[in-house]
Amino acid sequence: MGLTFLSVGFLLSAMLSSNKPATSLSLGLFFLTYIMGIVGKLKDVFQFFLSIFSPVEAALPSNVFKNGIEGKYMLTDWIVIIVCCLLTFLIYRRKDLKV
Repeated sequence: MGLTFLSVGFLLSAMLSSNKPATSLSLGLFFLTYIMGIVGKLKDVFQFFLSIFSPVEAALPSNVFKNGIEGKYMLTDWIVIIVCCLLTFLIYRRKDLKV
């Protein structure tokens, strides 16, 4: 879960010119995914879709001790990490860094 948010934060910081908006956007994204996980638990209609895209749901200690880390969470986390890291490297390669 930590690597997922780390890679998304790197991607946001690569796309934005200043660090201040990247920090607030990353925090907002974290709380949005947390709320998505809660809504997914409350409504059965959204449970499958929202719980998969909430990395916070995958790392709940009670779920991990009871069921282990489920494959669907690992798959979505790895996809997000790989895509965000590749996009970050591509953006930084083209970005003109001022020292």
